[in-house]
Amino acid sequence: MNSRKLYMISMVLVIASLVLSACGAPRPVPTAAPTQVPTTVAPTQAPTQVPPTPAPTSVPPTAESTQAPAAAAKVEPLYMPRNVQAAYDNGTRSLDGKPGPKYWQNKAEHNISLTVAPPSLTISATEDITYTNNSPDYLSALPVRLYLNVRRPEAQREETKTADFLNAGVQIDEFRINGVVVPWSPLPGSPLTAPTIGLPLPLAPGESVQLSFKWHFDLSPAYKHEGAFDPTSFFIGYFFPRITPYNDTDLVSAVPGFDTEDFTYRSGREQFNDFADFTVSVNVPKNFVVWATGDLQNPDEVLQPTYAQRLKDSLTSDQVINIAQPEEVQQGKVTAQTDSVTWRWQAENVPDFAIGLSDHYVWDAGSVVVDPATNRRASVQAAYPATAADYKTMVQTGKDVLTFGSTQWPGVPYPYSKTTVFVGGGDEEYPMMANDGPEPPPLPGATVRFIASHEILHSYFPFYMGIDERRYPLFDEGWTTIFEYLFALEDMGKEQADAIFKAVRSGNIVAPISGIDIPIITPADSTRGRVTSSNAYEKPALAYLALKDLLGDEAFKAALQEFMARWHGKHPLPWDMFNTFNAISPEDLTWFFNNWFFESHFVDLAAAGLDKTNDGYAVQVKNAGGFAIPFDVQAVYADGTTELFHQTPRIWKDSTEAVTVTLPVTREVKAVLLDSGIFNDVNAANNSWPAGPAQDPNAPVIAQAKNDTGTAALTMTLLPKSKQSGPGQYGMPSGVTVVLSVLPASKTPEEAIKDNATNFKVKFTDSDIVAAEPIAGYPSKVLRSSVNLGGVEYGYDSYAFTTPAATYQIILLVQYLPAVETMRETTYPALLKTVVVDPQ
Repeated sequence: MNSRKLYMISMVLVIASLVLSACGAPRPVPTAAPTQVPTTVAPTQAPTQVPPTPAPTSVPPTAESTQAPAAAAKVEPLYMPRNVQAAYDNGTRSLDGKPGPKYWQNKAEHNISLTVAPPSLTISATEDITYTNNSPDYLSALPVRLYLNVRRPEAQREETKTADFLNAGVQIDEFRINGVVVPWSPLPGSPLTAPTIGLPLPLAPGESVQLSFKWHFDLSPAYKHEGAFDPTSFFIGYFFPRITPYNDTDLVSAVPGFDTEDFTYRSGREQFNDFADFTVSVNVPKNFVVWATGDLQNPDEVLQPTYAQRLKDSLTSDQVINIAQPEEVQQGKVTAQTDSVTWRWQAENVPDFAIGLSDHYVWDAGSVVVDPATNRRASVQAAYPATAADYKTMVQTGKDVLTFGSTQWPGVPYPYSKTTVFVGGGDEEYPMMANDGPEPPPLPGATVRFIASHEILHSYFPFYMGIDERRYPLFDEGWTTIFEYLFALEDMGKEQADAIFKAVRSGNIVAPISGIDIPIITPADSTRGRVTSSNAYEKPALAYLALKDLLGDEAFKAALQEFMARWHGKHPLPWDMFNTFNAISPEDLTWFFNNWFFESHFVDLAAAGLDKTNDGYAVQVKNAGGFAIPFDVQAVYADGTTELFHQTPRIWKDSTEAVTVTLPVTREVKAVLLDSGIFNDVNAANNSWPAGPAQDPNAPVIAQAKNDTGTAALTMTLLPKSKQSGPGQYGMPSGVTVVLSVLPASKTPEEAIKDNATNFKVKFTDSDIVAAEPIAGYPSKVLRSSVNLGGVEYGYDSYAFTTPAATYQIILLVQYLPAVETMRETTYPALLKTVVVDPQ
């Protein structure tokens, strides 16, 4: 039968499948099995499970007080969408939290060869995919995920992009099915980033098909999570064709059973891939070093002996070893000196693959024990330009993070052989790779170490756990955010870790933004904008921290590790996590999961009364926001001393509206204060009793910054309803962020502007700094520029002026770039007129 006839048959089968699916009929199954395809691969085996490691004994909470008895509230079962319920009904998942007896997932083996020749942005490649159908269904069509088609002009995107972001996407030059060339003609109407191809014959359960591609694409100079960082430093991600996951919950899609949602390049809602094995060859000119997911298979072929030995030594060394300096690379001392050098990489059972390369990066490496029980080590490497000074300690940072993740939180040995932090941009994670910017983002207290800890800790969620990020980022971003916070607690202490968390994380859910209170469980592919981020990062992280406080470290860690042991290497759903925690924990947590994940709430406690009792004092606490959060009651005694009484979220189990907290004290209490810590309260004005004077919500806010010695201060009167975002940083309803700083008098305005602009990753010359209107009577200078932060274009004006006492700087940052010009004519002048300097 010729290829055209095979193709026409496949089209008929696909159309029949789609029609039957639309009518609610089961997927068609041929009465006789079709002819077996040439290559057969055994169904994927679940990776070896990591048993839960003993958890450290939890620290008892501070004198938790009692609650007056109340009638137990009825606990409603967790809502389960119909598509999820079908998976449990079909036996692919179990209500005890374990994979069901009929659980399956498909598997692919990728053999890829890329040719890269900077400064050319065009990359050509070939690939063979052996795709095995482990499902019980016959598959007549396969959606091919082409993530980089998101850069085509007609693609769906959720973030504003400039013209240089756009290109032609992935161009398929040749396509074969089981060795036979067939036209590359995706089904009409199939998604741009998941074009669907028909098979000559349906792929039967247990059988495999080989798909072969020749393709090319252009890297973009408009960097996001991948692209050309500079003319000869590339990060290559999302680049290869792959089959989208066929799963037990995508019952209704462009191709039923497959994930066919368009990839829209939205930070925080990213990928969903099957686990796969990779053999990847990267062909580059001499004097280019390549870093990638997986293990380098031919170091002695691509590196000259001295440098190959350094790399080998680093794999067992506790020390940080410099493998190569940029001048050594460019002098031809490091790589093989053939015109083209092929670096071969291999990785098994990972959901993605990424590559970084450069001809002028510093290369550092070391290793660390990640499994004390077996003494297994993991390599930690860093690749960065010499100008990225903060990265000189990045290998040590990586070692510290892997030690923390392997032994503390989540307390599961790092599952891979290495990790590499590559300086590119986008602050994005990939298996065994982190693609981070050269300087920290303009977030209060954030450092490159802080950002790298987040990206490296992503190794567990989503990669080890196979998370569907585009639908349930509460898993990957939520869990990683709690690990990031727990690492910061150990790394920098509670005061600084809490300050960063409130400024960067929980402070984002205080403002009453439209939709901000919708339930966390809402699928992220049904949300957009700020709500998506809040339901991915801040709110689930707070939920996990609240649950940790409720259960205590030992029980919390035991449930988390059991969930990971059951589901790593698979595709868990939130309900699998809820069910596992309920099965492993010493109590039924359904009420807690309902409160945090399925109901609309926010954080707002109120002290409603203080009464003397026979046993001490009774404090009435109202929960206007509704979330079951932990909090402290601070008792202020008549002599002015204070004492804290910690309340875990369990206090809200019977009623999330109001509780009475008993303080078992004999001393006179004259006042109480409620403190929710990093659970930012949206209205702190009502957290004390007796209540303080009413605050006018429309009153202006005085923003202030002082220098380190306390000899000079800068104040500014902001618009009504402003809120402090972090040390020296204030946000305003119009979308302007104000950052104030007071610097030594020896620093000139030009130096002040350059120092802060460096944090914004802006390159400029002295000629870009121009004279501006006087501020507080002193001549000022300003840099007017824009910067891309996390894929979003920001406009900012950085003003600086000097007095005999100090140099003062004011940065006005606007997320909506087109609004900057209007702000400069209206808002900015009014703000700057309120500036007051105070030499003290």
